Amino acid sequence: MKRMISIVLALVLIFALMTPLYAATAPTLTKCSITTSELATFNYLLYTPANATPNMPLLVYLHGGSGKGDNLDLLTANDGFPKYLQDGTLGSIPAYVVIPQLPSSKKGWADVKVSLKELINSISTTYAINAKKISLTGHSMGGTGTWSIAVSYPGLFSCIAPLSGSIQNTTANVTALSKMPVWAFVGYADTIVDPTQSENFITSLKAVNSAAQITIFDGATHFDVPALTYLDKNINIVNWLISNSK
Repeated sequence: MKRMISIVLALVLIFALMTPLYAATAPTLTKCSITTSELATFNYLLYTPANATPNMPLLVYLHGGSGKGDNLDLLTANDGFPKYLQDGTLGSIPAYVVIPQLPSSKKGWADVKVSLKELINSISTTYAINAKKISLTGHSMGGTGTWSIAVSYPGLFSCIAPLSGSIQNTTANVTALSKMPVWAFVGYADTIVDPTQSENFITSLKAVNSAAQITIFDGATHFDVPALTYLDKNINIVNWLISNSK
């Protein structure tokens, strides 16, 4: 009897020691901040995927104008993608996601491009991110930011998906994005940001980049585009973003 009890206790102990190796972890969305060379405090949300491991992709999301400030709750209250991420609408994403918050004193994302790069580098080092799978997306001001940051650091990103953003159709911009997969999204009824800017730029970009494309939503307004893009299972843009490699 004593021998049987000893065997049972030994098995229980072995199981207890092995359990942490196989225990599943749930995804989290955490409020964070970092000090950069430009900003004393740069706030951001960090999504850590379930069962995170080294060498995972990183998706960077840039919010629109309503998210500016020093209150991270604004991002999930007023902007599509962060809210979908927080409430689970997008499901479990097998990648880290960083959602920085632009200070209200700054006009646009180009004003903090150095801080963005420093933030991405910090997260990449801390969480052993796959450097070949760092993607960028955003809507409205964040769509324009996606264009401008990618043009500034084309070697940093594996692909980009700007939504309802603006970009100048210049030779320099076309050259900067000539080797990067680009998928732009616009609503044809957008009266805030002219959708033909993205359309004309993609036309020029396609001449040198076969991985450039645009989806135009007929009848869609500026604020219709995020749901039409991020929630469409046929588009499956999140998977496209985290699957592309440099």
